[in-house]
Amino acid sequence: MPIRRFLCLAVPVVSLVLGGCASWVNIPAESGDMASHDPNLKTVLNLELQAVRGVNDSLDPSDAPFVILPKGTAPAGYEGLVPQVAPRASWSTGAPPTGALVLEVRQVRVRGTYAQADVIRPATAAQPEGPREVVTVYLHYDMVFGWHVERMRPWRVPVDEALVQSTREAEVDIKP
Repeated sequence: MPIRRFLCLAVPVVSLVLGGCASWVNIPAESGDMASHDPNLKTVLNLELQAVRGVNDSLDPSDAPFVILPKGTAPAGYEGLVPQVAPRASWSTGAPPTGALVLEVRQVRVRGTYAQADVIRPATAAQPEGPREVVTVYLHYDMVFGWHVERMRPWRVPVDEALVQSTREAEVDIKP
């Protein structure tokens, strides 16, 4: 029995490691944590892609969003991710163009096969330069299909407060 129990625990862990899935990520870094903080990890970029796609599709999939990824994301990360969001999606090292639909990934948390990404978007698609809101995107990793969106939660509080509340919520239970 102990060998069977060991195998039941070891196989999923080894699969995650070999599959390139980062088991614990906090972006931005949290004080004193032991997590990875690299926004250029393949796992992070893959889940950000699904999160941004989900948020963009919830507004209007025909829009051409201007995408902002977490600080420290390399240009190669943008170049690989942004064209997959939408046909005319864009990014640059400068400020977004006037009137652009801006989708900004501000926070990412990964705990094994579960993740959360906080994406800041316009509160109303018709007013891209109007008030902003945070949408927490809850994702799950499947060994066959990769990261996929389980659900999304728009926060109806100011952006800074929503980012704090989302982080606190993740401390309790990151699963959807």
